[in-house]
Amino acid sequence: MIKKFLFTLIILLLFSGCIYRGPKDSILNYIQTNCNKNIEECLIDFNSIITFEWDKLFIKGLGLNDLEIVDILGEYYDEFCLGCGQFIFYKDNEIVHVEDYYIFSFSEDKWDLNVDLPEEQYLMLKKEESTFSIRKVENRDAYVLVPTSK
Repeated sequence: MIKKFLFTLIILLLFSGCIYRGPKDSILNYIQTNCNKNIEECLIDFNSIITFEWDKLFIKGLGLNDLEIVDILGEYYDEFCLGCGQFIFYKDNEIVHVEDYYIFSFSEDKWDLNVDLPEEQYLMLKKEESTFSIRKVENRDAYVLVPTSK
């Protein structure tokens, strides 16, 4: 009886569109829907596609370890991800969402996403500075986000 209920609930969620899609999914969906014809001219504004409340974005690249992140953020951080970058969204100096992005995906059905970061391997952006141009990586199903406010 419980298995039948859970199965029905999962099917209902799938068909109702209630499955949560994170920022990475929103970014990739925006690019694939709006940018395929003129990718070089396409801009993506996180302000318009991220659905939760936030006011600051920290983007972490692969080159940082957990101690460096704590130094930069000035607070304890325990959601460190090895082998991936992260979008860390803040609202009123509190972390409200962390989204991992994998620069090299080994799954054929996934698109890779990377961010063109400065040498320090991180970027802190205010919400109003969160516009990116997009570059398609040749010979791969991958995109690079290039901050326009660098």
